[in-house]
Amino acid sequence: MMVKHHTIPFSEVFQRVKDITITEETTKITNENAELVCDADDFSEYGLSTLGKTVGFPAPFILQLNETNPALADDVIRDRVNLYFENGKPEFYARRFLGKIRGVVSNKY
Repeated sequence: MMVKHHTIPFSEVFQRVKDITITEETTKITNENAELVCDADDFSEYGLSTLGKTVGFPAPFILQLNETNPALADDVIRDRVNLYFENGKPEFYARRFLGKIRGVVSNKY
């Protein structure tokens, strides 16, 4: 079986990167605005995974829970984020592209 190679011109790749970059929004998340990261539907799968690693929840569980009980999924996220800040942990940054939070990075990023 032969694999056909499809070549995309660099100009198309470059334009797609520019289009995505235009939608980029980075928000510093602190105890005061933590509610901005408490809706599971606002996240890509990878973004939810990075939030889970940061504040301590298993993203696959939240994804599954969100299918049947979105309010409970959001409550679990909210509880973990609140506990994170109550324990004196530092702010972090939510990176949004194309309308979804695609990643959460530390304040050292």
